[in-house]
Amino acid sequence: MPDRDPLARRPILPLLALLAFSACGPDLNLDAGEQLHPTDENAAPADAALITVGSEPVGLSAEALAEWRAARDRLLGARTTQALGTNRGEGPELFGMIGDVTFDRDGNVVVLDAVNYDVRIFRPDGSHLLSFGREGEGPMEFDTRPHSVTVLSDGRLLVGMRAEMKTFAPVAGGYEYLDRITVPSRDMCVSAAERVFVTVHHTRTSDRVLHEVNLTGDTTLSFGHGYLHEQWLIRNQLSDGTIACLDNPPAVLFAFSEHPILRLHRPGEDDPVWTAALEDYVQPFYAGAIDGSHIRMLSNSAEIVDKPHPFGKSHIVLQTGYRRLLSLRVRTYLVDAATGQGALISDDFPRIMRMFPGRFVAGWNDPYPRIEVREIP
Repeated sequence: MPDRDPLARRPILPLLALLAFSACGPDLNLDAGEQLHPTDENAAPADAALITVGSEPVGLSAEALAEWRAARDRLLGARTTQALGTNRGEGPELFGMIGDVTFDRDGNVVVLDAVNYDVRIFRPDGSHLLSFGREGEGPMEFDTRPHSVTVLSDGRLLVGMRAEMKTFAPVAGGYEYLDRITVPSRDMCVSAAERVFVTVHHTRTSDRVLHEVNLTGDTTLSFGHGYLHEQWLIRNQLSDGTIACLDNPPAVLFAFSEHPILRLHRPGEDDPVWTAALEDYVQPFYAGAIDGSHIRMLSNSAEIVDKPHPFGKSHIVLQTGYRRLLSLRVRTYLVDAATGQGALISDDFPRIMRMFPGRFVAGWNDPYPRIEVREIP
């Protein structure tokens, strides 16, 4: 399945494919021997929490609702303190596509460019410090598109790709290659205790989508069901999703990319702590051959769920992107981490690349790739 990201890292669908779809609505006609997806068994359970398009979540206690309101106001009140990105000339601020962003131990901004296959580091004042990487098979290169970058407590950079990870160590004047770790992933997160979790549905015999891995390439835990179906091809394609690591207590949040369902898991447990469903979601539909020989998209428009982000100890920020022809709608939700209940807080907020204590990084790819660091009051 090709890479997809609704808001910045990857396009939802190629533009030509979008233009080729009929403008009069989804065609859900099935050919002989096909089945419509998602199936009923993959719908959210009846007792799922609700992430509503209303102005406030339902079912929260008075105390939890007051905390939710305060978190919403703080997030929406964030102010820009640093901006990077240009559409003029040449140089390190001319990005191809913002893949991921983090900070190193010195407060420098680390930007992963998913088109140019490189890592670019900028000082807190915005000046360029160094860059490394390009597409290729060498030690300091990336042979598949990188999707995630994380700085570990000892200063190492961990870069995730679909087929593997690589680690790089800081040295005088830059970074040096340390190791190649053969762990496939569609997304990854690293907990405060530096436990590494990835999401990938890469075997023909298992329907687990969450895996804890170590930096030697071993999988230590596999848990959490993906899309349920007897055919591997369909399970694999429709299990695409993103994850976030939560702490205190440790948990992993899985968000299906193309289904309005979120699940919070304790590491190693298949049954989620809670399941939440997004309201008023523009569901993408697929037709899959019953014999598993093919799967094809039916919808002419679709909403895609973006990477979730923990916001403090008690909340989660989730965004979705809905693209139809040349327009893009971004919806931002704030979710109570204890229950999964949440509500829409904005339909014009920028895409959040990564959240940190007291700040977050917002990113755009249109009309040109750029980021802003925003401080949270």
